Formats: sequence, C-alpha cells, structure tokens
Amino acid sequence: MLEVSEREERARNLTRKAKLVGEILHRERIAQGLSLTEVADQAEVHRDTIKKMEKGEVVTRWTTLMDLIWVLDLSEAACLELFRVDMSTRRAAA
Repeated sequence: MLEVSEREERARNLTRKAKLVGEILHRERIAQGLSLTEVADQAEVHRDTIKKMEKGEVVTRWTTLMDLIWVLDLSEAACLELFRVDMSTRRAAA
C-alpha cells in the first residue's frame, strides 16, 4: 500500500501532467483556429470535456488523447512534446 506522501506525490504528478497536456492541446487548437465545439464534435467528445482538459482539470485518457491528436492533426514536434510530458511525469513518480 502506498504511503500518504507517495499518493500525494502521484496526485501532484498527475495534476502537473494534466496541466501541461492541456496547455499543449489548447495552444494547438488555437493555432489552427478551431473552436472547442469544432474539436469536440470531430473527436466525438463533449465540449466541456475538452475545456476541462485544456485547463488541466482532468487527466486525459489515452484513447481520447489519440482522437485529439488525429483531429488537431498535430505535428510530429507537438506529439513528441506530449510524450515528453508523459515521460517526465512518469520518471518523477518513479
């Protein structure tokens, strides 16, 4: 069983990861001139979910993230940035 401090650290890492991923998704959506509604409709996700993701309020499920990568037609650089965020938070948690 995890100690309280380990659980708290994992929670902080997830929060940090969610915020960084959200910043990247928001930046890419705005750069393409797409609205929340347009992205949500194309990804078949509720608009509020996209909004919460961009604010870093929810941790993005892998399948949803892949849908958004597809809808936003993210560049290789943006995809690598997302993966680096994931790797850095996993390393911090290890």
